[in-house]
Amino acid sequence: MRINAAYVFLFLTLIFFIWVEWYGYMTIEQAFSPPVWVRWVFHGTLLFLPWGFYYRSRLEKGSQYVRPFAANFWVGFAISLLILKWIICLLSVLHDAGRFSLSILQVLYPSLPTTSLPYDRLSFLNQAIVAFAGLCIFPMLYGITKGKYRFKVKNIDLVFSDLPVAFDGYRIAQITDIHAGSFDNVAEVKKGIDLLKEQQADMIVFTGDLVNGHKNEIEPFMPSFQGLEAPDGAWCVKGNHDYYGAYTIKDKEEKKRYWADFEDKLTDMGFTLLDNAYKVIRRGEEAINLVGVENWGIGPFPKKGDLDVATHGLEPRFTVLLSHDPSH
Repeated sequence: MRINAAYVFLFLTLIFFIWVEWYGYMTIEQAFSPPVWVRWVFHGTLLFLPWGFYYRSRLEKGSQYVRPFAANFWVGFAISLLILKWIICLLSVLHDAGRFSLSILQVLYPSLPTTSLPYDRLSFLNQAIVAFAGLCIFPMLYGITKGKYRFKVKNIDLVFSDLPVAFDGYRIAQITDIHAGSFDNVAEVKKGIDLLKEQQADMIVFTGDLVNGHKNEIEPFMPSFQGLEAPDGAWCVKGNHDYYGAYTIKDKEEKKRYWADFEDKLTDMGFTLLDNAYKVIRRGEEAINLVGVENWGIGPFPKKGDLDVATHGLEPRFTVLLSHDPSH
């Protein structure tokens, strides 16, 4: 009998989540007697998350791709609660492991002084664990509401001994991981794009993950990209999330149309896609290479990147590589 690895993974994942629910809540019970609403919120994570994803998927099937604040908030809130539980479980496991180790030592060496904790001390430690984990949820909630719109420009000076003299002071503006489906405010996103335009860089590069799961997520924000240009162009590569929308498409022709529309959207935004390809950037008699590879991700993510194809026929000179996943 052959066991499907995917089913084994799903089974182990379910066991893990059940353990997190039980172990995390036992810690809270020992810390204080929570009211009913805390119990509902704590265990409701597994209800918030599917509801949020279902709500978002229903929107994807329609024409509305700016997801309401509520949809994004509930998904983010549920994920934050999950992380909260993981933190509680991790600290609790470390705490219980220490107590267990001391108990074993006392059995092996009866002459050791007794170090068992009184209940009030144990309760205090559990309260400290819950309080510390609880503090961690606030920056996460801030991030999924307001923090994601706090766009900033970070300037980094890079020094290379083999950089052609003509490119001294050359400015590349990089953005990455837009994840358009995570945004719900077109005006705020436009402020970030305007910041990018204000840099007046020699070249603009975007290194993947335009969307969360479907190409149409970017549609409401495309007008904001109008006028995005640089003397040496705006270039991009795909990230692992950019492939998700095509996973469920079985028909080859339909999948081709999906990718053609995806690339048209990038073109309309001002980008040129470098799919396992290169471009030579010249300054007078000197030049550098710009190479782009498709995504190459660890784990289950698609491995489309091909450096051999991307660099075929490339002259040996200073080269900039665009790749979404550094593990490549």
